[in-house]
Amino acid sequence: MKRVKKIIVILPVLALAVLLTACSQEFDAAGYVQSALDARYRGEYAEHARIIGEDEKTVKERAEKEFDSSIKQLLALSGLQATEEEIAEYIQIEKDIKKAVKYEVKEAKKGDDGNYTVDVSVTPVDVYEALNGQFQTKLQEAVKNGTDQGGFMRIFLDCAKESFAGAKELDPVTFTFTVSGTESGNTTRYSIDEEQLMEFDMVVINQK
Repeated sequence: MKRVKKIIVILPVLALAVLLTACSQEFDAAGYVQSALDARYRGEYAEHARIIGEDEKTVKERAEKEFDSSIKQLLALSGLQATEEEIAEYIQIEKDIKKAVKYEVKEAKKGDDGNYTVDVSVTPVDVYEALNGQFQTKLQEAVKNGTDQGGFMRIFLDCAKESFAGAKELDPVTFTFTVSGTESGNTTRYSIDEEQLMEFDMVVINQK
């Protein structure tokens, strides 16, 4: 029997442009973080596009393209064989999981260095831990019953739906974002480091 790789599922990274040019007005760091998370998790791009000074359609198309690409990369690394229909189904499941994430952005605090810290209260879910365990169990059963690799993705999708439906919310935790400013002439460019967004992703799925 061909060995089946264990699949470790993580939330796909949605890389958005997170730069803002601010002049003399006071920068709304909390609003900036809110818009970045709403774009990343809710698929709501209008406010984030306005803040970073880009066209909403452009931001949306770029984000969705990168999100879809990240899903396909995960599947390629997992070794699962998937049809285009199955990939599209998985992408939708991931979007539904992301939209279900609960978070609350708190008031921003400006430090002496000109940077801001913004606390976000987030409620982690155990959907991915449950999914990995359930999938491995059902996959082993399927292999014993003669299911070949072409049927593995269907098993995975069914497990993903079941895990999402039965996902348990854990105790809320606080994650602190740092919004850094870089001076350039009379303007300041603010940004959230992509690594922080990835760390937040891992907190969301209780993997950190």
